[in-house]
Parts: sequence; C-alpha cells; structure tokens
Amino acid sequence: MSKFTTPAILEMLDDYRWRLVEPFEFWLTDNPDDVIYVPEGYVTD
Repeated sequence: MSKFTTPAILEMLDDYRWRLVEPFEFWLTDNPDDVIYVPEGYVTD
C-alpha cells in the first residue's frame, strides 16, 4: 500500500510542470523504512 503521509503543496509552473512548495513524505508500504522524502523546490510534470 502506498500513500502520502503529508499533503503535497504545489504551485503550477509553465508547460504543466509543478514545483513543490513544502517538503512531503510518501510511503511505499506500511514499513516506516520505506518512506520517500521529496524536498521543497522539486519540479515534476
């Protein structure tokens, strides 16, 4: 089971890209060792 552990707060950039305003965490499984940390300022599509 995967889930966001904190809300993803994003701002839309040009060409449908998004920048993360605040860092957030994403869990891949129920194991707390399987957490992905996404830093503030990360840009995605």
